[in-house]
Parts: sequence; structure tokens; C-alpha cells
Amino acid sequence: MGKREEAFEMSEKGAPVDQIALELNVAQSTIYRWLRETGAAKKDRVKSVLDKLSAPERKHITERWLAGDSALSLIQEFGLNYNAFYRLMREEGVEYDAKKDERALDRADRMDTAVAMYESGEYLWKIKLETGVYQPALHEELHKRGIVLRRARR
Repeated sequence: MGKREEAFEMSEKGAPVDQIALELNVAQSTIYRWLRETGAAKKDRVKSVLDKLSAPERKHITERWLAGDSALSLIQEFGLNYNAFYRLMREEGVEYDAKKDERALDRADRMDTAVAMYESGEYLWKIKLETGVYQPALHEELHKRGIVLRRARR
């Protein structure tokens, strides 16, 4: 029996693609292609952060957001990321316009604080911890403001 047939047989028995690829010493993309060619492809779907939330949790997060809790506090409390949080808001039917929302001002204040901390020589990890502003967003803001990035510490 060839590797292709063996991959198909393993897939039929429920083995995940990464395990099949490892066992047959073949790339996962090759396994997917073989399964697609035989009509047996079923892509392993990575479980979204939102899939792990129950309906009451989703409702609770939405209610707290509408009551004025910050996105950052909800993201940290429920182990979400910004994309998942705003996707949840869209799925729950919450209209959101960042330019009109008062919480956008909070983000601007946090960014100003982060820039001031950077200019005073604080470490990036400390800036992130205190303001919630991650390095890529901070560097983008620094470039917009014409602030020269400092050298990496060694």
C-alpha cells in the first residue's frame, strides 16, 4: 500500500492530518492535497477563542461592554484578543464606531502615556504591562510622531 492510500485510510479512521503527516513523513499540505483529490478532505479547524465562550459568557461580556467597561479589561479578564473581542461585538449586533466612541479617547491617552514612557527610557515590556500598548502599535505611533527609535539594549 502506498503512502497516499495509507493517508486516506488513516483519515477515514479519524486521525488528524498533523499526525498522519508525522507518521508518513510527508508535509501536511501534501496530505491535504491527497485527501482533496480523493474527495475526503476535511480541514482541521482551529478552535476560535470565541468558540470556547458559552452563550451566557458572550452575553455577559456584551452587557459589560455596553455598560462602559473597557475593551482591554474584558479582553484580559476573559482571555480574548482584540480581533476576537470586536468580532464578538459584531456577532452580538453591537454597533461600534471607534472615532465616535469615548473609549477611543482612553486609547489615545494610553498611547500618549506609552510614548512618554518610551521617551523616558522604559522597557517595552513595562510599557505594555502598564498601558496595554504592544510594541508594534507603539512603534507605529512613534514613526507617525517622528520619534526616532532607540537602539536595542544588549
